Amino acid sequence: MDYEKIIEQITAHAADYALRFVAAVLIFYIGKFLAKMLAKIAQRAMTKTHMDETLAGFLKNVIYALLFAVVIIASLNALGVQTTSLVAVMGAAGLAVGLSLKDQVANFGAGVLIVMLRPFKVGDVVTLAGQTGSVLTIQVFQTILKTFDNLTIMIPNSSVMGGTITNFSLQGTRMIPLVIGISYDSDIKKAKDIMLETMSAHEKVLKDPAPAAGVLELADSSVNLFARSWVETADWWGTKADLLENIKNNLSAAGIEIPFPQMDVHCFKMDDKA
Repeated sequence: MDYEKIIEQITAHAADYALRFVAAVLIFYIGKFLAKMLAKIAQRAMTKTHMDETLAGFLKNVIYALLFAVVIIASLNALGVQTTSLVAVMGAAGLAVGLSLKDQVANFGAGVLIVMLRPFKVGDVVTLAGQTGSVLTIQVFQTILKTFDNLTIMIPNSSVMGGTITNFSLQGTRMIPLVIGISYDSDIKKAKDIMLETMSAHEKVLKDPAPAAGVLELADSSVNLFARSWVETADWWGTKADLLENIKNNLSAAGIEIPFPQMDVHCFKMDDKA
């Protein structure tokens, strides 16, 4: 047996596989870097065309995923792996994984619908699956919210599309509905005038539609009046707090009582015979 030829062949094969391995590693890391860079360039290009930020971010993730798949196939090809058969195996494996991960597939499909239908976008204040906050990002499988107390909530996209979506930022203006109870002895017209004057005097309250006030219901312990005004959506929370405080102070200054629920108990003395 010619050991020198065997050693020579082993050395040649080892050198060949070493070169292939180095080439595969270089292709993988350089390709991954280029994939990220090209995805970012594509996002910037889409943003410059005034494309919606949510759609641009979603397409960036899709572009990166496709480019990264090409990089993996190219790396395996450099190692000498037959990628044609590998693609078929990956397809069959993908089907099996898809069946086992049907919930994630549903989340992906829901994510595509969110991007296409655009019921909300990044930065909107929404209520999704019972959670309220501003939209931080819309990802392939989940939507991430930031709540008012600075919590981060990740909601599966299937839960988002499967429930009611409330978008507080979609409309430019929003109504502030208030219910104020006054005592039955108070002057209703005077209370209405005070509420109208208070709303009209606030700098954030819009003139059109004009503020409105009236009797809502005759409750057990109070006459409930409604006070409605319109503001820019961004001013809703602050203006509501101001109006509640100002209306309460102005009604109290005018001697109009804001009652609280109470019960009168009448005691009757009965004689001993009864």
